[in-house]
Formats: sequence, C-alpha cells, structure tokens
Amino acid sequence: MRPITKVAILGGGGLLATWIGWGLYTKQSAETVPYETEATVDSVEIRRYPATISAETTARNQMTGFRRLFDYISGSNEGGESVSMTAPVKSTS
Repeated sequence: MRPITKVAILGGGGLLATWIGWGLYTKQSAETVPYETEATVDSVEIRRYPATISAETTARNQMTGFRRLFDYISGSNEGGESVSMTAPVKSTS
C-alpha cells in the first residue's frame, strides 16, 4: 500500500472517530428542553414541549447544515454571542 493511501485512510478514520465522539459528547452534555409525556404507545412517547425558539438552516447535506448551526451557536452570529446547545436536535433529509 502506498504511503499516501495509508495517510488518507488514517486521516479519514481519525475524522470519523472525532465526528462520532463529538456526537456522543453533545448528546450527553446538551441542555434538554423540558417536556410532559402525554401518552405512551408501545415504546414510543408522545411528548408536549413548551413554545421554543429554534435556529434552522437549509443545506445540501446534514454535515453542512450541522456545521452552519454549530458555528452559529458558537458565536458566529449577529450578536457574536454563544448559545447553549439544547436537545432534542431535529434533522430532516
């Protein structure tokens, strides 16, 4: 195997591991929006959330959208202020 191929594979693996680790970290450390469980159907909860403010974006793929929102909550916004990340995070394709 050529050295450049090894570097590409190791680099890609490192990026994947970082992405997975960041996802696990934010899932466990994110502030959550309070909710009331209205009903449970089998193992699915029907929840009621209070009125909230959300940040939304449209992007060609989930990674671009996530990066844009991450930059926004990290202070790349009009006020230059960081915003706490909250859960749940909703994503559609």
